[in-house]
Amino acid sequence: MTPNAKDLNVLMLGSDMSILKPGSDAYRRMKEYGSLVNRLDIAIYNGHLRGGNEDNVYQIAPNVFAHPRSFLGLLGLFRVSSRKLSFVLNHRVDLITSQDPFILGLIGEKLAKWLNTGFQAQIHTDLMSPYFRRESLYNRLKVMIAKSILKRATGVRVVSQKIKDSIRKIRTKAEPVVLPIWTDIEAMKKSPVRINLKEKYPQFKKIFLMASRLTVEKNIFLAVDAMKNILKERHDVGLVIVGEGPYRKLIEGLARGEGLQKNIIFEDWSEDLPSYYKTCDVFLNTSNYEGYGRTIIEALSAGTPVVTTDVGIAKEFVRGGENGFVVPVGSKKELEKVLKKIVGEDDVLADLKAGTKKTELPLGTKEEYLEAYVKGWVEATSSR
Repeated sequence: MTPNAKDLNVLMLGSDMSILKPGSDAYRRMKEYGSLVNRLDIAIYNGHLRGGNEDNVYQIAPNVFAHPRSFLGLLGLFRVSSRKLSFVLNHRVDLITSQDPFILGLIGEKLAKWLNTGFQAQIHTDLMSPYFRRESLYNRLKVMIAKSILKRATGVRVVSQKIKDSIRKIRTKAEPVVLPIWTDIEAMKKSPVRINLKEKYPQFKKIFLMASRLTVEKNIFLAVDAMKNILKERHDVGLVIVGEGPYRKLIEGLARGEGLQKNIIFEDWSEDLPSYYKTCDVFLNTSNYEGYGRTIIEALSAGTPVVTTDVGIAKEFVRGGENGFVVPVGSKKELEKVLKKIVGEDDVLADLKAGTKKTELPLGTKEEYLEAYVKGWVEATSSR
């Protein structure tokens, strides 16, 4: 018998501590997800081995509760203790869903087996990418864990067709369902320009924009390296990099070492990215791997051409020579070739901008998205 979504009690395992911040995107999403079911509890890894704020419970909505947990605290979910498992013992749990198929997925799958519940694994990164595996020994371990978990999960949600295609060889127990990250395209189109990059940096005739976490997989180094030869010939071109992360100082150091600090500008993360998209000339993404690539959709919806490596949804929406270009991952030669073409030929950029207006983007209402989201929960519960 298929359960009614409104009767479901769901336990989510995640690691996004911004869920605890009222007004954050994550906080709003949890309220929306909670409106779909009877009760939603979120156990959040707080980044500590033990302790932190794991004695606190945060109420996000009347039926939505967040429980920060240390790593040992998450493992402690297996202990029958009212202090550690109060949100499980006080009511039944119908489904456990993890935000990744790695350590959280391992904990979730074992806990689901113990409690005799459904288990859904969500995949937000391209874990089968060779670049993901090569990045570290830890990533190779995570892939091994994921392969085991996905063979037993009663539900699998992926955020792109690329990921679904890549995990076919794993022979998952449940057929993976593609449910991208919802983007409010109409809001992006209607958003007013509050910050104009052309006015802020009048010395640049053409501006490339990057916006992301500055981490190793984003490979911002590739962009800086590709810009080097271009800036030797053109001093009126700028690259604006918006974001924070552990690699920021290293990337800034590379730009200074190459004498590019006047043309490569670093800005802190901004909540007003629509203004940046709309007032740059091209959005640039040089990631080694992506699960989805939300910024690609955002940039295109703002009418901005995209140059990106072949990651995530790149080839689903970026048409070479029409609304942008897709280059091989890690290829400085191909990236530099495309950037020089855009910089050197004004008609190319004009054609690309016109092409964004014809791009078919993933439209859909928030209500339709939430309906598909909870459908995945129901199916993962009924198939256990």
